[in-house]
Amino acid sequence: MRTVRTARSDEPGALLAFVREYVGHEESHDSFQRKYEQWPDLFVVAREDGDLVGGASGSVDDGVARLEAIGATAGRRGEGIGTAVIDQFHQGAARYADAVTVASAENVEWFYEAAGYEPAKILLQVEDDALPADYRRHEHYLGERSPEEGVTFCYVGFEAYSQRLRDELKDEFGAFEVNTIFRKRLPD
Repeated sequence: MRTVRTARSDEPGALLAFVREYVGHEESHDSFQRKYEQWPDLFVVAREDGDLVGGASGSVDDGVARLEAIGATAGRRGEGIGTAVIDQFHQGAARYADAVTVASAENVEWFYEAAGYEPAKILLQVEDDALPADYRRHEHYLGERSPEEGVTFCYVGFEAYSQRLRDELKDEFGAFEVNTIFRKRLPD
């Protein structure tokens, strides 16, 4: 029998190990634990017969919840685990925010769209020496941040989202990674 619920205080370590293995989410134990202590309702586990088969974690920034990691064990896609986990995440997020955002890889955009998310902007990860000289002049340039030395995250808006636009921006900016930022407004 599957249960999906908010993680208990003894589960963040197991959830971190899970998202590292199945999602590729890299975060220090201390950072993960601090987020859990601040926003415990954003840490979700799915268990079957005691085994961790799905999970999610997040944080809140400027009044918006951010879904930072979500996944299910390998070979379990299509069983509704991710849907149940994201639904529980939304319930928890509603305690802290009125919207949720997530940076989506291309291969899972369908999942967020099915959960009611809409594309909001594009995140282009670019090595600093590959940035075009005039990248800030792009008509839909929104801003940037530098999460680590030598890399810039550029945010670009759009009038109408398409996969083609995403690919064109990747080439135009010389990005090594592209994510679509999806946003979902939570019900009152």
